[in-house]
Amino acid sequence: MLVEKNSMRVNYLVYPIKYDPEADVLSWKINSLQYDDAVEIGDLIIQVSRWRIPAYAEMLNASHHFGFLKKRRKKFTPDGTVV
Repeated sequence: MLVEKNSMRVNYLVYPIKYDPEADVLSWKINSLQYDDAVEIGDLIIQVSRWRIPAYAEMLNASHHFGFLKKRRKKFTPDGTVV
């Protein structure tokens, strides 16, 4: 998606959210930067770039935080992408 705002062009990329029901992990890519380090905040793991910009995130015990995941497991494609 390309958006123009105040005469400046901004690119917004949309990355899929993936859920692994066996591991109960929800993961998503935030941007295309390479990540070098990780910050852990409870059940949330955020992979950050060398400039400390978030690049990738994982939520452990996702069904505990999002109860609907247990009910909607059949709505996920085989590769884990949310339908």
